[in-house]
Amino acid sequence: MHPLTAPRVLALLFSISGCVLRMTCHRMLGTAFTWHVSGHGESSSSKLKEKRSPKLITTGPYSYVRHPSYAGYIPAWSGLAAYYLLPGSWMREPGGFLSTGAGQAAIGFWIGGWVVLTTLVVIMRMAIEDETLRKQFGQEWEKWRERVRWKIIPLVW
Repeated sequence: MHPLTAPRVLALLFSISGCVLRMTCHRMLGTAFTWHVSGHGESSSSKLKEKRSPKLITTGPYSYVRHPSYAGYIPAWSGLAAYYLLPGSWMREPGGFLSTGAGQAAIGFWIGGWVVLTTLVVIMRMAIEDETLRKQFGQEWEKWRERVRWKIIPLVW
């Protein structure tokens, strides 16, 4: 059994908080939540159109940032990565995965690729989601965007 040090516990709590934020967002959206985002109006399937929320969700985490589920993604995965990369993890044990050059390269590529790929995907999805919501809710969305200026990180972005 690997020791639970204070930094590793904090990393776990950070990860759990991100997961809770994402689950809160999914619950708030209810049946309007979908993994597929369509920003192409009429080319959307009728099934997706039926799932769209009849009202714009602007309360709870949506009153702080426009894309709180993505905001939750950051601590969820960062905390988990930190948990496994901090001392005391099986990866950091003598003879563990990170004690080899191949292990270090693999983790470097995984983390680097994750950061780059995830950032690009999230930026593209946010643009599609914003446009979809703008088209669906019009002036109501514009007013919300003016009130909630930040996309995923308050006072930053």
